[in-house]
Amino acid sequence: MATTYREKIIAEINSCPDSIMPELYKWVHKLKNDVFVIAKEQIAPSSKTKKRAKWDNDPILGIVGMCESNSGDGSLNHDQSLYGAHRR
Repeated sequence: MATTYREKIIAEINSCPDSIMPELYKWVHKLKNDVFVIAKEQIAPSSKTKKRAKWDNDPILGIVGMCESNSGDGSLNHDQSLYGAHRR
């Protein structure tokens, strides 16, 4: 007795007469392709449905550029500024 869906499908196909096999093959092939397309759409929605970040109203942008520094090498001497010594 078939226990998996694959075994059940194969048992059903095996019970069909040979005369309908070409049509059955076309139908199974189309069904398989349709199911894959539906599954792919559900797993990975199109880029049109993806939400894009809206940076215009982001409150963090209000603090960008607020501070000034006389140092032009802030990134070069980052460790010195934070820790008081060069890190190795």
